[in-house]
Amino acid sequence: EGILLDAGAHSMKVRFSGTSSAFELNNISVEVVAISEIANLALSGVATQSSTDYNGPPELAIDGNTDGNFGNGSVTHTAHNDPVKWWQVDLGSDKVVQSISIYNRTGYENRLNEYTVELINANEDTVFSVYDPDYPNPSVTIDAQGTVGRYVRIWKTSIHGLTLAEVLFESFR
Repeated sequence: EGILLDAGAHSMKVRFSGTSSAFELNNISVEVVAISEIANLALSGVATQSSTDYNGPPELAIDGNTDGNFGNGSVTHTAHNDPVKWWQVDLGSDKVVQSISIYNRTGYENRLNEYTVELINANEDTVFSVYDPDYPNPSVTIDAQGTVGRYVRIWKTSIHGLTLAEVLFESFR
């Protein structure tokens, strides 16, 4: 956890207690020179998916529209017969990701179950992974704990195609 401070000069006292007398710290001065705002990194990424079906291309999940009604034209859709259905965004380079929010298709919420969310770095190492047996109803936010990654991938192996209304990757700007 961190402390959020407004711009300006701040001071704080830190006390150390314990059996060691080798370390003593009495005061810390902090000056906040800029205030960060939270940004949705996904909006500037490039989306791809395992296949496209029912006119549901991957970029619909990063168009800024969380509307989960498939008929309104802002929900992705992969083929049902893909053995592994996946969707991902390339952020262009490694970025610090604080949270990942997934907005589900409405009306068929239970089809997005037993899915995995992964954050993969520029070296293509999986650095963060969460499995969820449930489904977002209508959305879920996952704490990515400030993990650094370039790709965010959502995948599943269940029988129905992967459909997503919107996916947000939030970080401090």
